[in-house]
Amino acid sequence: MQEAALRSRPDIVVATPGRMIDHLRNSQSVGLEELAILILDEADRLLELGFSAEINEL
Repeated sequence: MQEAALRSRPDIVVATPGRMIDHLRNSQSVGLEELAILILDEADRLLELGFSAEINEL
């Protein structure tokens, strides 16, 4: 269901860093080529919780 929703090219996608990476790696319908803005809400908390590798990958 998520992949089908992403195929419609939404203007906004809300996802955890890990889930977004999963979609980028495993889905033909998701890419960052046309990305204009990436917002990492609560980035300080993400870093505290150990998401630094995922943030760097994104």
